[in-house]
Amino acid sequence: MATGTGIAPVRSLVHERLTHPDPAPVLVFFGNRNRDADFFFAAEWQRARDRRDLALFTAFSRDQRQKVYVQDLVRREAPSLARLIPQQPIFAVCGGSTKMADACKNAVFDPFLQAGDEQEQQRLLDAVTWWQEIW
Repeated sequence: MATGTGIAPVRSLVHERLTHPDPAPVLVFFGNRNRDADFFFAAEWQRARDRRDLALFTAFSRDQRQKVYVQDLVRREAPSLARLIPQQPIFAVCGGSTKMADACKNAVFDPFLQAGDEQEQQRLLDAVTWWQEIW
């Protein structure tokens, strides 16, 4: 999950992950203001998506009347993310907004906690790796 130039460290993590012979699912959520001006590494992300190396979700907040942000996409994909939690996934959030990072974490964790036995769900969440590089 990344906004703006926060996509650079995420890109590095994705490159590393895809060197593994059988990589776990890779989901990239990226947001910025405008697709035409701010879609960093667009061709690379599109090629990786076309090869089915990753799932790509983009939010460009200024390209439409109603703003869409990364955390909105994460919230929309929460059921898919919840299915990964028992596999102890690694979540990486990079960008220039603590508000975005907190909203993404809530979008992943809150629905998962509410979906079953809260104590068991919390145990599973405790095994998840959540990295944040926020400035």
